[in-house]
Amino acid sequence: MTQKFFLYLYCENLSAMRRFYSETVGLSESFYAPAEALAYDINGLQFTIFDSHSVDGKAEGWARQPGWNGGEANSMSWSIQLSEPEFNGAIQRLSLYDDPAFYERPHWNGYWSFPVKDPEGNTVELSLAPSQEPESKTWTLGF
Repeated sequence: MTQKFFLYLYCENLSAMRRFYSETVGLSESFYAPAEALAYDINGLQFTIFDSHSVDGKAEGWARQPGWNGGEANSMSWSIQLSEPEFNGAIQRLSLYDDPAFYERPHWNGYWSFPVKDPEGNTVELSLAPSQEPESKTWTLGF
């Protein structure tokens, strides 16, 4: 049996969310209708963002997540595991924008972790699980 999961998110600024998830993070869009919706199909998860022009409340603070120490808000958050080229590219592109980051640079937690906030204030952990543990636990690429 093949399962499909759907996640729906509402935002005030669809173009800002598109810039973050498509251009900065590098996710491939499966659907885009300006001023309406944007979707990504990621390994059985359809992640759809709707432009509502008003949201009941932006996420505040950093959400708690297992894997990294930080975040105190009990709010929705997610992690996106990227390949090494995707992760390196996203880290470099993040330096071009004002998206807040929890750490100054990726942090080693048994994998590379880089929690950031999307334009709606949601905590999004970008992660990289390298094939072997690096000798140095200090991130130097892209900085």
